[in-house]
Parts: sequence; C-alpha cells; structure tokens
Amino acid sequence: MEVFVFIYNIGLLLLLCVTVTICGVCFLKTQKKIFLLLLNLFLFFILDNIVIYMTEFIHWFASSYNQNFMTAPTFKTLISVATVYLYYAILAEFLHTPLSKQIYFVLTLLTLYLLCIPVLSFGALKVWLYYFPMQLFLFVLSLLGLKNLKQKKSEFSSAQMKRCKRILLISLLFSIFITIEDSIVIFNIDVYSNLLVRIQNRNFSEDFLSIFYAGYSLIYCGQYCLNFPTNNQAKAIAKVEPNTGDIEKEFIHSFCKHFALTLREQEIFILLVERKSNQEIADALYISIGTVKTHVHNIYQKLSITKRSQLSEVIRNYQTLSSL
Repeated sequence: MEVFVFIYNIGLLLLLCVTVTICGVCFLKTQKKIFLLLLNLFLFFILDNIVIYMTEFIHWFASSYNQNFMTAPTFKTLISVATVYLYYAILAEFLHTPLSKQIYFVLTLLTLYLLCIPVLSFGALKVWLYYFPMQLFLFVLSLLGLKNLKQKKSEFSSAQMKRCKRILLISLLFSIFITIEDSIVIFNIDVYSNLLVRIQNRNFSEDFLSIFYAGYSLIYCGQYCLNFPTNNQAKAIAKVEPNTGDIEKEFIHSFCKHFALTLREQEIFILLVERKSNQEIADALYISIGTVKTHVHNIYQKLSITKRSQLSEVIRNYQTLSSL
C-alpha cells in the first residue's frame, strides 16, 4: 500500500509541476493574465500536496503538523485563502468581468473564521467546520459562474461555452464530493483525543479535481500556445493585410489568437474580412480553391458560424468583449 501511495504522490506532483511549467511558458509567450493565475493556482496545489505527502511518510512531521493544525493552522489557512481567491480571479478573467471589491471582504471574513476555529473545543466537528467553508465557496462560485455564463452567452463561441460550462459543473459536483469525503473521514476514520491526533490529510476527491484542472489547463495551454503567432508569423500575416478597413491590425491578431486560428487560417481570415471570394483567396495565397474551402470550413467551426454573413456579427461581439 505504501508503494502505491508513494507512486501516486510522485505522479500527482509531476503532473502539477508539468502544468506549472507549461502555464509559465504560455505566460512568458503571451503575457496573458489567465496563465499567470493558473500558474499560481497549481503552485499552491503543489505546496499543499508536498505537505500532505510528508504527513504520509514522515511520522514525526505528521505528529507535529497535526498538533499544530488543531491549535494554529496557519499554513493550511494561507493555502486555502489563496486557492479561493485564485478560483474567483480565474473565473473573472475568463468571463472578462472586473474583480469585485466584495471578494476582499469575503476573503477577510474567511481568514478570520479559519483562524478563530482553533478556539473551539477539541474534536472532529472542529476540523469539519474548518474545511467546509472552502467547499461552500467553490459550490457558490460555480453556481454564480454558470449564471453569469448564461447571461454572457452572446459573447462566447459555442465551444467556449461548452468548455466553461463543463468545468463549472465538474467543480460544483466535486465540491459536494469533497464535502462528503471529508465528513466520512473526519467523523469515522480520524482520531482526535488529548493523547493522540491522527488525521487523514489527503482528500482523494480534491486530488481528482486538481487532476481535472491540470488536464484541462494543459490542453488549453497547448492549443493556445501552439497557435500563437511568432514574430516571423506575424510578419507573414502583415504581408497579406494591406487593407483591413476599420478593423486595426492589432485587433485582427488578438481575434485570431483568441479563437486559436492557425497561421494559414489567420491569412485566410484576413482575406475573408476584406470580402475576398474563395477564388481570390486562392490566387492571393497560391493555393487551390479546395484547400481554401477546407480552411474556411475550419475557421467557421472555430467561430461557431455556418456562413460568411455571420462573420461580421462574431467580430462585433468580440470588439464589444475586448473593450470591456
């Protein structure tokens, strides 16, 4: 069993470290805040899991940590409050909504609550009351996220809506699973007495949620960064965009990056904006008309449209979104 737990720990930490690295690379490449927030979230996941790992394999550390947790859970409080803030900040960044000042009030109350828990009487209920607010916050945040996503439906492509809705629903469900697992472990497995404190610090539902977040982040980062134009690609695009009307070049590049268009798709998109026909696009780029049609179809799929006349509406929606 110890071998399995050891391999499980190493695998989980490796996954989180890889995710941090990829998020860092994407942030350096794009300077987008979302990647910096994800990087920090997974860093706190790593710190938390390192401590949990140590409590499982270093007995003297486990004894000391558990005793300190019952009297002054400073480290766990820092991890919890930071994670709660990053959950909110990541959702706000994705939905393009400003950070509410109320979040700082909520975080202050949460911090005071967690630091005051140790004054309660020694026992399982004390520990359960410590962990429950974090899952309640995730549950409420997921519900609010789903509500806001529905209100902003016109601002996102169907693919983006589907992806974000899935993440929020999974988060909502796992907030319930984590609470159930905490309740079972805290009241039936852990030992709390004046002579002995034995705490199962790992919550596997929480681990699975972090694995889900890591997997989704790796996919998102990979797709985004692979299609992010390099300086040479940007120059190549510039050669085929002599006239883009009222739409500035910076906006075109931002739009293409947002919808993860490849270099060739970006070239074709710019010509579509200029109202070029498929034959004119083929002549301009020295490719066959069949290739043009294939790329146009792919562009339509990424933009969640079915015909060229809908292109201007997508652009207007993105202009509105980017100006917020």
